Amino acid sequence: MATERSVSRSLCKSNWLRLQRENNSALFRWRRRHVEELESRRLLTVVANVGDADHQIWNLPATADQVEIRATSSNSFVIDSVNNTFDEVFFSFSGTSVTINAGDGADMLRFSNLLATNLDNRLTIVGGGGSDTLLGPVGDTDWSITGSGAGHVARVAFTGIENLTGAPDNQDTFVFDAGGSLSGVLDGGAGGFDVIKLSGGAFQNVAYTSSGLTSGSIARDGNIITYTDVEPIIDSTVGGTRTFDATAGADRISLRDRGTNLDDAFAVSIDTAEDVIFTDASAITSLVVNALGGDDKIDVDTLDSGFIGDLTINAGAGNDDITVLKISGPGQYTIAGDGDTNSFHFDAGGAITLTDAALNTLDLSNIQRAFVSGSTLNAAGFSGQVFFTSTQSLWTEQGPQPYTQILDGATVPWDPVAGAIQTIAVDPND
Repeated sequence: MATERSVSRSLCKSNWLRLQRENNSALFRWRRRHVEELESRRLLTVVANVGDADHQIWNLPATADQVEIRATSSNSFVIDSVNNTFDEVFFSFSGTSVTINAGDGADMLRFSNLLATNLDNRLTIVGGGGSDTLLGPVGDTDWSITGSGAGHVARVAFTGIENLTGAPDNQDTFVFDAGGSLSGVLDGGAGGFDVIKLSGGAFQNVAYTSSGLTSGSIARDGNIITYTDVEPIIDSTVGGTRTFDATAGADRISLRDRGTNLDDAFAVSIDTAEDVIFTDASAITSLVVNALGGDDKIDVDTLDSGFIGDLTINAGAGNDDITVLKISGPGQYTIAGDGDTNSFHFDAGGAITLTDAALNTLDLSNIQRAFVSGSTLNAAGFSGQVFFTSTQSLWTEQGPQPYTQILDGATVPWDPVAGAIQTIAVDPND
């Protein structure tokens, strides 16, 4: 402890310390502090470990530090302690690179105005022990997560970080590569419009679980991403099953095409959680929607023509209402209710055969009321209530008809010749 205090005093007695190297120079600055007023929490424990002439390494104290990394010009920045665990450090670079080791403790590192600097990935943040959080800069920002707690933001590299937090009222885009993951929480920041993009990689199953209006988790074969304050999620991964879990309350869920019918994209939208936009419809072999509890309303509309996989709707507990407006592709559609009163709506556009287990080619289970329309209905095998609307026209035009035989030497039938008008009415389909 005596050695540490003597080093701190020595550095604090000088305003500037210049480290000269053969090929470059790095300039560091400390705030002047009176030695007799120093407390243990304010000792200068940031130590410059020079690995070589082109790389500077800085180790933060083994405490819970709140650090601001602030640009002062296009070629310089300041490393400052918000909670006074170390003294301010000024760094000016000319070709050098810097690594900041956060050390032990739950550290919080915040960027300020780094988008205007010429860092060119020459600054690296390394999280240590504890749960470390990286806060992004103000302004629309792209984050690239390429490994476990590792990636780039605002031309700054980071690794060993558990939590990522975007600035409020901006647009943060968090792009997860196939190997990108976080052990903590991704927070998009209050307000704004923040997006998660799953980019690349092939997975057996990608599962979405909702826990709130803008929060939930994504599991890619066990690789879990927990998020909050995020708006849409865009999934462009390849292959396998996609599972979407709604909330335990009353949800309104809609499956529908997005963009054009040929762009390989469609969406699962929900009013109580985050929408998921799939941009790889042709790569999905099975889509499962679990509505869970509550009185849910689920609508299945036309999906992108690229989707040829199976679709399963598990309505879950509650009095649910499911409508299939269109069957897209050759995949098997399965509609499963629960033990409550579940209603199913479907327009077959032709003959209907309805049983407790199927409606034409659709698999059914636990449906108590069926609202169906078509040309004919056979519901002998259905034990619930059926509400049937015939789509066959009830109106036929009547009036004078031509003779079909040739009379009086004519070469063609007379048209018209005679007839009787039974009634005059407005055609309701006209």
